[in-house]
Amino acid sequence: MDTVRAFLAFNLDLAATRRVVEVQRQLRAALTAEAGWKVSWVPPPNLHVTLKFFGEIDDTLAAPIRDALEPIIAKRRALRARARGIGSFPKDREPRVLWLGLDDRDAEVRGAPLADLARQIDDRLAEIGFAKETRPFHAHLTLGRVKVAPAGWREALAPFAETDAGQAHVTEVVLFRSDLSRAGAEYHALCRMPFVLRRDG
Repeated sequence: MDTVRAFLAFNLDLAATRRVVEVQRQLRAALTAEAGWKVSWVPPPNLHVTLKFFGEIDDTLAAPIRDALEPIIAKRRALRARARGIGSFPKDREPRVLWLGLDDRDAEVRGAPLADLARQIDDRLAEIGFAKETRPFHAHLTLGRVKVAPAGWREALAPFAETDAGQAHVTEVVLFRSDLSRAGAEYHALCRMPFVLRRDG
């Protein structure tokens, strides 16, 4: 029986991804080794927003996951959100992850459909045997993983706190397989689950 390292996520549209890559480039230029930083930056093709991380699962579970989630996802319209606000995890200690947030709380979308989507997905997956998430959902794109941060890391990140990469469109949820190697992770789509199209395009 074969296993795969899998996660459920979505990508932003190409224009938004290019803006995120430019934000990442600016951050990378500021957080240099000379300033005391050592960061492993996420390659542009790997930028995504994780909805559910499975870890190692039986490769035959891809179809049941798709069958469980397609009815939920197919009922939803494509999402719009704003990529803005750079922060770090953990919140109150030396950073290990640098991220760009995804904010969908404006009046245009009336509420927080991303958080609602993540909750529905988690509930549905729990019905077919997957453990529920214990941490609250926080929509973000990981930009880099910090190996070393200087004592003044808060001051270095402060100018980027309000960074705005503009509006992003989300048209599908994807179940990815992650293949790890010395060169880094490579992601391959196991299945794609599109939202219905927006009436306004």
